[in-house]
Amino acid sequence: MFASRLQILILILKTKNYLYHAILALLTAVHTTAGEIKTNAWGPATNDVQMAIRLKGNPAQITTNEPVKLLICYRNVSTNRNFTIYRPHFIEHDPGCFFKVISPSGMDIPFERQFSQSGGPDPLAPNQTMEIDFNLSVICKFNEAGTYKIIARKAIYWPEKRQGFMVVSNPLDVTIVAHK
Repeated sequence: MFASRLQILILILKTKNYLYHAILALLTAVHTTAGEIKTNAWGPATNDVQMAIRLKGNPAQITTNEPVKLLICYRNVSTNRNFTIYRPHFIEHDPGCFFKVISPSGMDIPFERQFSQSGGPDPLAPNQTMEIDFNLSVICKFNEAGTYKIIARKAIYWPEKRQGFMVVSNPLDVTIVAHK
């Protein structure tokens, strides 16, 4: 019964694109932790593209001296639209990828970032999923023990419409333990 009400709500809200995405993001915001990776934890679909972030390799724990390595996934859920994802040679310096990282103490973490201009486009065909390894520790320091909250955004290009748009990932909780 809840699923059918949710489907009706989503159909009604599709006419209000911005409201649809906001409510869908709230409904699908499944927090994941290092010990409990959910394979269906995707951000909301924007123009038929979804983004997900997970810890790479599903480590049991990460200490303050270890890197935080993510697996960033993009999924084209359309049956007939092609999209383009720009990938620089040094992926951690992607000018179209943004992160919001909140420390265990509730502060936004600043990034030490340079932007790379060398790279190229990767096509994201209909019903295709793309995975990219990303070492978030290259641009963000995780030196406080506790749970960090991470959300990623990425600029995607839609060649058919000759425009770009942003996709938003699922929220990810990453727990860092103090190095002994």
